Amino acid sequence: MSSIREIFSVILEMSYSASFAVLGVIILRALFKKIPKSFSFMLWIIPFYRFLSPISPTSRLSLYNLFSSPKDFVSRVRDNLVTDNAFVAKEILRISTAEIERNVDFTPAVVWQGGGVDYYEILLTVASLIWLVGLLFLAMINIHSYLKIRRRFNTSTRIKGNVYESLQTDTAFICGFWKPRVILPRGIAEKEQWLLIEHEKHHLARGDQWRKLLAFFALLIHWFNPLAWIAFTLFSKDMEMSCDEEVLSRIGTENRKAYSSLLLTMSTDPNRRLAFSPLCFGEHNVKRRIKNILNYKKPKKLLLVTVLLLIFLSVLALGCNPLKNPEPAEQNTINRFAWEVIERDIGHYEENMDMILLESQLLRLESIQNFSFTPNTFVEVYALEYRLLFEDMDKLLLAGGMTLDDQGWLRETSSMGSPLLIIEKKGNELKSLGIIWTGTVAEEGGNLEESLRRFYFGEVAVFVEERLEIIMSSPKTSSSPLDYIEKNQQIYEEIIKFGGEKALSYILEEFSQGRAKGLRGEIMMYLARDILGSRDNVKEKDISAEDWYKKLILEAETILPDFQYSGDNLYEKLVCEVEVNQIAQTIVSTEIA
Repeated sequence: MSSIREIFSVILEMSYSASFAVLGVIILRALFKKIPKSFSFMLWIIPFYRFLSPISPTSRLSLYNLFSSPKDFVSRVRDNLVTDNAFVAKEILRISTAEIERNVDFTPAVVWQGGGVDYYEILLTVASLIWLVGLLFLAMINIHSYLKIRRRFNTSTRIKGNVYESLQTDTAFICGFWKPRVILPRGIAEKEQWLLIEHEKHHLARGDQWRKLLAFFALLIHWFNPLAWIAFTLFSKDMEMSCDEEVLSRIGTENRKAYSSLLLTMSTDPNRRLAFSPLCFGEHNVKRRIKNILNYKKPKKLLLVTVLLLIFLSVLALGCNPLKNPEPAEQNTINRFAWEVIERDIGHYEENMDMILLESQLLRLESIQNFSFTPNTFVEVYALEYRLLFEDMDKLLLAGGMTLDDQGWLRETSSMGSPLLIIEKKGNELKSLGIIWTGTVAEEGGNLEESLRRFYFGEVAVFVEERLEIIMSSPKTSSSPLDYIEKNQQIYEEIIKFGGEKALSYILEEFSQGRAKGLRGEIMMYLARDILGSRDNVKEKDISAEDWYKKLILEAETILPDFQYSGDNLYEKLVCEVEVNQIAQTIVSTEIA
């Protein structure tokens, strides 16, 4: 159940961001009615990408800089649906008095949430089940409709290639994906057949059957979002009209009347028999299409360039995520971490090459992506660019990848590419984990997430795995993980004592990736449960590692202020200590309740 909730939470965030993209494309379509529909058809790539992908590149030109991020939106909704006693922090913050507030230094401290009714989780569980049922229901109905149409036209007569004719339809359409068929009504004149075949074959040449399948898949996933239905409808209309335009450019605008008359004839047949299926291409929305055909003019080069520029700007504005703007205090800390890296590099030149620094400049420190490998912890990647100016640059030996800019500054200081600064964020705490190089990422396959995962768990992974190997080596005759733990109790305790939370994070990551199996997985479960202690919500003792991980729910952390008196007045100090003790008792009593 928790996995369905997690999936649905991601779907909600994707739907939220895609909705803005849909509205943006609708506005652009309305503002530029006269541009060829092939361009408005291309614009639909943006919202459907957002409907289907949980990740997007970042840009300063993104319109999402003006709105709350999906995570912030969901967080606000959750805050409004959780009862006050579920977040003890809200109540504790009201205890401080105005008399001691002037002399209290607020330092973050961490406590676990407890108590209260989390209506958000209840609502999310119910909504995720409704979403899943709706998705399966719509999928079954449309698959049944599609298969029914396939069976209905299995007896069609082949004309040539993949073109068939049938008495069962009065309009042309495409049916199928891997071996698609063009189905035509029987009894059409040869010239009319040619026009219809040109239209349908252009669909196939562009791969429209796969585009529509992806768009339909997005619609199934986001069936609860009205804008997804609007997007699918307009996408289908623009696809048909852009195909009409391409046919006209091939057959010549002098045939536009004949082409329009053919569409009109098919649409006005009172005995239309083809059932609607979003997975097939039929002659729908004929009135709008005929109007577009009659008004169509081949675009000039200047218009083409303008529209392509518009599409490029639309991708930046609607297809990219905003760049994060950290709070000033947070940004200062991140800047400090960046300068620590720069100072180490400067020290290398001063000590090893006897260089004298004149000036150094930080050119770029920009968040490019973030990941979460452990609960309540984010790892953010910053692109770091800087330049150095030394007194005697002639003494500098430029190795591979090192260059001087036009002003004689050293811009690249490693043959391994550019540095990426890695920051770990847990609540309000920031920690610099060091840097990795873009060249290293490229050597490891170009997957930043995988390179970062190896970097993040590097030392602790070796530490845990070496000891697990020792534990699993004896006694080999037993199948009980407890026998192996008892035989190697000291090694087992080392993992708990010296590995701690980092070892726990690595173990949970192994479970999430499906790598904690067999005897190794069972021992990992016992390690995790011992490190978690009271945080382990699973009460069963005799349970498999796989079932334990499925039931495990790690509560989120809440950052609370730690009241510390910084003044000289003994009376006020005593008052502050009394208040702190009362807060501590409130927390303890809440946890016990």
